[in-house]
Amino acid sequence: MIFMHPRILYAIVLVALASLSARAQLQQPQRLINVGGSAEVKVAPDEVDLNVGIETHNENLDLARQENDERVAKTLTFLAQNGVKAKDIKTDYISIEPIYSRSRGDTLPPMKPSYYDVRKGIGIRITDIRNFDTIYAGLINSGVNAVRGVDFRTSELRKY
Repeated sequence: MIFMHPRILYAIVLVALASLSARAQLQQPQRLINVGGSAEVKVAPDEVDLNVGIETHNENLDLARQENDERVAKTLTFLAQNGVKAKDIKTDYISIEPIYSRSRGDTLPPMKPSYYDVRKGIGIRITDIRNFDTIYAGLINSGVNAVRGVDFRTSELRKY
């Protein structure tokens, strides 16, 4: 049997107790306070962002594209006549999609599309907000058949 000197035994016990105490302190939950905040400032908008679309459908792809192009041209002319600058108009997307339809009882998918969907999106920024109602209603009359978003905002966000 090995005997240890009492001082060595005493030192080992002290070290063990100290490490247990330190471990217990680390495992205690820390008391924290988290604070978050937000602010909202309401101001009158001075510009409007519109996202609109023109969709046409036809069995003939060329006719669907031609009709879509004509409606887009009519819309762009309308916007220019109502004071919207060319720099405030952008093409958002262009999409051509063949649509296949299957009749009841058909076992094989059709080889030829039933018709084509042609879609073009236009982003418009209106800086003279007094014209908004006129432009919004006129867009529908000029060929726009989808309004995807209307965003009223201020151009002086940093100021507020």
